[in-house]
Amino acid sequence: MKRPAPRPALRTAALLPAAALALTLTACGGGDGSASGDASSSASESTSASASASPSGSASPSASASPSAEASGSAAGLRYRTLITTLFDQQGTVQNATSAKDFNRQAKFPAGVSVGIFDAKTKSICIQDSKQDIALTFTGAGEASGVVLLDGACKGGEVVSSLVPQGASDIAVKGDKSLGTPVADYLKETFGS
Repeated sequence: MKRPAPRPALRTAALLPAAALALTLTACGGGDGSASGDASSSASESTSASASASPSGSASPSASASPSAEASGSAAGLRYRTLITTLFDQQGTVQNATSAKDFNRQAKFPAGVSVGIFDAKTKSICIQDSKQDIALTFTGAGEASGVVLLDGACKGGEVVSSLVPQGASDIAVKGDKSLGTPVADYLKETFGS
């Protein structure tokens, strides 16, 4: 009796918790639970999206959105994708972080980019770019797992889009799809097949 190849089984693991777990475990130096964050995870707990009326990322403009508005939405989505890429690029330099401050001290982020929330217990991490006035929160624990895109800083930012695991290997984008889709695509490319 032949069993299915393990690769599809790996894809069935939710992409978002895997990404958040990879980030927090690397930063904490392993899953031994010895590190605990000192920042609140209130921004990561908000999963409701205050959806804007942006188009769903299709190439054709809608009747209510001009082509220039759609292009700026796509450009903004790419800024969120760059922010998440920056976080993943720096995760290997951070070892045994115990707080957002400790994470920032070890990482080599570009000017204006920093971790605003880091909580190893809830597997939450929020990275923000003060120059772009955007932030992105990962939560990898429990039903609140997912990614939340914020307009503003980690603390007090407005939710503009959220990404949640959907089915075996997909990511649902809620809220502003022009912002969330580039991030979802990046996660699928990086942690998917």
